[in-house]
Amino acid sequence: MSRTAKVNQIILIVIDDVRASHLYGWINQGKLPNMAELAKNGISCQNCITTFPSITFPCYCNIITGAYSGY
Repeated sequence: MSRTAKVNQIILIVIDDVRASHLYGWINQGKLPNMAELAKNGISCQNCITTFPSITFPCYCNIITGAYSGY
């Protein structure tokens, strides 16, 4: 079955329990070469700030929609 329409596809990687400064520090130190490749060839954000309270599952809808859920 062939795909006839162009579809924008997104792979969203959510990493729990690590600050962006730590993650990008490890990438810059060469400790995460696969993540470095993904960040280099995709779209990434080094200034991420979580919603508060930082409860993982409720934050997913905030990430996807870009709107604060208000819990």
